[in-house]
Amino acid sequence: MSTEQVVVQALGAISAGEPERFLAFLHDDVVYAISGNHPFSQKIRGKEAIGALMAQVGSAFEDGGPKYDVERLIVSGDSAVVTFKGSGLLKNGKTYDNDYCMIFDFVDGRVARITEFFDSFHVMSVMAG
Repeated sequence: MSTEQVVVQALGAISAGEPERFLAFLHDDVVYAISGNHPFSQKIRGKEAIGALMAQVGSAFEDGGPKYDVERLIVSGDSAVVTFKGSGLLKNGKTYDNDYCMIFDFVDGRVARITEFFDSFHVMSVMAG
């Protein structure tokens, strides 16, 4: 499977509410870095911790998580940069509609690092009450 296919299928797994399928694309020593200077910024290490984060995020949505729509995907060597929209209805009744940029770095055909950028102000404003 190509790097492009892995990225598209990994994001598709999240959109489909299939976290185990997403986690299968990850390297055992994966690092997930949520960039920024806000309450959601962190570095998460390992599949189990990433799975726990996905469950926490998914629990805020009516349908179990955001739906992702890939806009642009650029692959160079062992890295891919993807921009996409994340949307969905939150359990608090608010609409989630966010822009993302993620960098996927691969080792031995698996995702070894994800660096995520998103509109943290939007997340904070719609996730609150």
